[in-house]
Amino acid sequence: MKTTTRTYTLLLLILLVGCSTDEPVRGGNGLWGTWRLYEEGSGGEVGVDYFTAPVPATPLQSLTFTNGDELRSQGSRLTNFFKSPYYRTNSTKTGFRLQFLASRKDTTGFGVGLSIKGDTMRITPACIEGCHYGFVRIR
Repeated sequence: MKTTTRTYTLLLLILLVGCSTDEPVRGGNGLWGTWRLYEEGSGGEVGVDYFTAPVPATPLQSLTFTNGDELRSQGSRLTNFFKSPYYRTNSTKTGFRLQFLASRKDTTGFGVGLSIKGDTMRITPACIEGCHYGFVRIR
């Protein structure tokens, strides 16, 4: 019984280590398309509640990700993304990261957390108090 348990444990460890990667992964159909900003979230001072505020549908605040790794941004709330005409997604051991890039040759760029569930996307920049941008797919 101990040998069987050890064998299964060893196989599980090999699978877990073998399935993780630090190599860049190109964006898939899950990310491609136009996403409208519908909410912004942020925390107050350390220890204070997290606040989520809705963003009106007009004027349009959007990010468009192409299958050629190009990024287009629109709207005054997304000016941080205007300087990044390209993007790349990377898988990590804890999830996905989205790298906003100044050029196709850029290897570092500005990285944020990324999660997509159905037609909803959440981008989480590094913020001391916590913050996020919530998007819904429109195309």
